[in-house]
Amino acid sequence: MHQHNVQLLGADLQIGLRDADGERVVGVIAPTRDFDPSTLDHDTAAYRPFTGPSFDAGAANTTAWRAADLGAANGHGNALFVAEILAPIARAGAAAHGQLLKPNTIGHILDEQSNGVNLVNGLHLRWGMGYALPDRRTLS
Repeated sequence: MHQHNVQLLGADLQIGLRDADGERVVGVIAPTRDFDPSTLDHDTAAYRPFTGPSFDAGAANTTAWRAADLGAANGHGNALFVAEILAPIARAGAAAHGQLLKPNTIGHILDEQSNGVNLVNGLHLRWGMGYALPDRRTLS
């Protein structure tokens, strides 16, 4: 297994956790299901995601999972990392280490790309390019 300590914008992120940093990680708390997925209509978009092979969220608490090189699912960081990575969006493209994005790029990121009811979870959602956008209907 490969482990990567990423220095992105000076932020602390690891994909594949080093053994020495195991004490810095808190455990995942597995969600509870509030509904019986077997009651879903088989012809809906929600049926497959909720009735596919089950995944035990507790697996993320194992040493093997934490050490695995799974770029899409296994980044280990903290709140400071998230703040440092997202700061350029709030600062018209500026990062602590210089200009990262052009200001008009931020406008493109936040341009609405999708607006409607999500067919899987039933929530009204608005999306820009990779970012959820505010919508009061989502909160109700």
